[in-house]
Amino acid sequence: MIKSTTPHLSEGEILLLRESWIERLVAAAKASGAKIPPRKRAGTPEQEACQPAVKTAIKKRRTLASTPKTKPSSNPSAPSASAQDVVDLTAELSADEATPTPAGLAPPAPVPALSKPQVKRGHAPKAPEVRPDGSLLSWGYGRKLSAAEAAAQRAREREKEQAEAEAKARLEERRRHLEAAKAEQKKQEQREKAAERQRKCRANKVKKEMQAGKRNSQGKLLKKMVLGQDKAVAGLASAERAELSRPGKTMWKMKRNGVRGGVRQLRHSRMNWYHPYLWSLIDVIAPRTGWSAQKIVQQLQRQAPHLFATLNRGTVHKWFSKSGKGWSQATKRNVERRAALARSGRAGILNECPEIVEEVKSKLEALRASHVAVTVVVVRALMLAVIKEKKPELLTRFSCSEVGATRRVRDILRVLTSS
Repeated sequence: MIKSTTPHLSEGEILLLRESWIERLVAAAKASGAKIPPRKRAGTPEQEACQPAVKTAIKKRRTLASTPKTKPSSNPSAPSASAQDVVDLTAELSADEATPTPAGLAPPAPVPALSKPQVKRGHAPKAPEVRPDGSLLSWGYGRKLSAAEAAAQRAREREKEQAEAEAKARLEERRRHLEAAKAEQKKQEQREKAAERQRKCRANKVKKEMQAGKRNSQGKLLKKMVLGQDKAVAGLASAERAELSRPGKTMWKMKRNGVRGGVRQLRHSRMNWYHPYLWSLIDVIAPRTGWSAQKIVQQLQRQAPHLFATLNRGTVHKWFSKSGKGWSQATKRNVERRAALARSGRAGILNECPEIVEEVKSKLEALRASHVAVTVVVVRALMLAVIKEKKPELLTRFSCSEVGATRRVRDILRVLTSS
């Protein structure tokens, strides 16, 4: 146990071990009846050679008396020094003394006795301390530190805590520095990727403009060359061009004065693309571009930007036939008509049956003359009764909702009021 413990102890702990361990073993040996003979004097080399047993015993005793720092034993079950070892050592020394000395040699000098601790007069020798568990090993149990030792211990603990705090702060600072460097590197990579994407986008845009003829082979923009540009038409406003594409369609708007002639209407803002002079260009460009709405718009705006500036590919795409390349049947009818049908929102199902409208109107006039409250429910019931009587097959395509009945009543009442 001493061999395995000593290498891990400090100088103060070794001194404490000597005072507490060795002295207790000696006291225990004496209590069990062991005696230490006086140490013999050292003789000549010839005498020492004739006394190997004494020399070996002295070495053993010195080994037990001192606790040098040695490596711990590799065998954990090795026997430890105890009071019985001291008794055996004393017996060996007594046997060596009884060994006869050869003739012609002086007897060996007696071995001096171990020095006993000096005890002051009037003080009894200090008895070995016993731990609460009854063992002789004390290891400083219950020892109270002095004020200086306690202060030194606290100072060491404070220094240790301060060193640990400084090391922790350095590690934290290094971690923050690494995180900041990593974040900056990530931002730099994102900026580089964004710049690369922007560069590719610009390169693709320039390539498309070169294919469309807006740039030359060196990538420089070309001046817009307008073929057959009419300065008189180019100087007109968009509203005037829209009105020119609808000849004879603006007279009814001029009659609206905002009083009895009707609400004033705004000027036309949309172009009539079915006009012969406009549609002729569209019909020629479409086959050349492979019936592509985007390319049709680009070619038309390149040749006549003052006329086709408001044309977009969505409008052109509506003119195509769904079955193949070409114009749809509705588009061809609009071209023949030179205009698209006006989407007035009128309910034309009752316009085909004027007798039903007249009968409903006459009945509503009678109700008005008799001062009966005309509500939506009454009007709807009256209309359903007349339709079922005259033409019930209309109800398969006409539901006669309350919204439609309300609109019809307002129209009739407006006519009655004006009359």
